[in-house]
Amino acid sequence: CDWSSDVCSSDLADITGGTLTTNALTNAGTLNILGGNQTLNGPTGGAGAINFAGGTASVGGTFNPLTTNVTAGSVTFTSAPALNNYTQTGGAANLTAGGSAANVNLSGGTLNLGGVFNPSSYTQSGGAVTGTGALNVTGPMNWTGGTLDTTGTLTTAGASNFSASDTLNGAWNNNGAAVLSGGAMTFNTLNNTGTLDITGGTQTFNGPTLGTGGLTVNGGTAT
Repeated sequence: CDWSSDVCSSDLADITGGTLTTNALTNAGTLNILGGNQTLNGPTGGAGAINFAGGTASVGGTFNPLTTNVTAGSVTFTSAPALNNYTQTGGAANLTAGGSAANVNLSGGTLNLGGVFNPSSYTQSGGAVTGTGALNVTGPMNWTGGTLDTTGTLTTAGASNFSASDTLNGAWNNNGAAVLSGGAMTFNTLNNTGTLDITGGTQTFNGPTLGTGGLTVNGGTAT
């Protein structure tokens, strides 16, 4: 990487410690942030991958690289990023102003939401979603593990499949085709204008349960 011009080529670059501030970064390679206190003020983009794998990072301004991975350490997004392809297996990511993503895959770590986070596709097999922000999934959602404990609203608009075991603190607005295929979910508020099919697991609806959509029970237990 040529930090004098804030351009990272198609090579691999590791930031292992210290303090670095960029005001514009175009990354076409792989940038690994492994330690230290790093600040990316933006715009930050490019066709490469940025991996947050240690230390503490603060990201502001426009942030839209092709691939973002969080595996360790802590990263805070002070503006709303466009994450494109986002994978988190560990560490802590803070979306203080919400944001958007094309594809989200969460299997570990903590994703803390503020504002409204708008992924087009969302898969969660582990990890924890916390905070007060809302999760608005405009396409498919597959939730098999981990916890979704934000107090904000969950909105699903596409095909959704839940088989996790958790209590959803915020309201669930289902505007698509949802299937509860396993696990043990507890819903405190459901607004259903789509279709909801229960095919397995133990599902609990504490109410209120509202909406003009359809609800069918073809398996499992629902109370």
